[in-house]
Amino acid sequence: MPRYLTEEQRNQKRELLLKAAADLFQTKTYSDITMRELCAAAGIGLGTFFDYFPKKEALFTELIRQNYARWFAKERDWLDAQQVISYHQFKEHLINVVSRTVKEDRFFVRLMMLVSRFGYPSLVREPNTYSETYHTVMVLVEAKTDFCTAAQAREVYTFAHAAVTGYFHFLHHAMLINGESADIEDQLNQAVSCFLDGYFLPQADKEDTYV
Repeated sequence: MPRYLTEEQRNQKRELLLKAAADLFQTKTYSDITMRELCAAAGIGLGTFFDYFPKKEALFTELIRQNYARWFAKERDWLDAQQVISYHQFKEHLINVVSRTVKEDRFFVRLMMLVSRFGYPSLVREPNTYSETYHTVMVLVEAKTDFCTAAQAREVYTFAHAAVTGYFHFLHHAMLINGESADIEDQLNQAVSCFLDGYFLPQADKEDTYV
């Protein structure tokens, strides 16, 4: 007779698959990870994989969601701790967040790069922890600042995503060639700064900033 799993047992096996995907992705590319490897690492039969995810892409989409939720939860906690956020305070914070993500969270950056492969809509196709946390951050930015609406915050964080993934490529390439990364990091910080100044500051302030 077939053995039926409880909801808790099903969730445990699902988490085992997610952990297996995360562990394998530390050292291998998405394309190089096979379904057989995933199931072996999770300790489940190959034939039962589809009881938990319809395909490998769905498994990694959920892994991406979890890590985006973690990243935006840190943003939410920082915003919650502030009373009123000035433009320069927000700018300094975002520069630090982008720089720190590139340097210290390579696993997440590599997951971010998969978004262009899967398509962003797949991450928010239905309500989930990531989409809820993301929405909370956008609302908090609007509530805690007097210069940024929720819609503008979405554009700012979209740019931050592009800056992280784009400059990660350049950083990795520069370090492979000569082991130097400081210049690339300076360019990353300057790019974020220039984007924010160009987006938010009045023309007179922009001219003062770039002198």
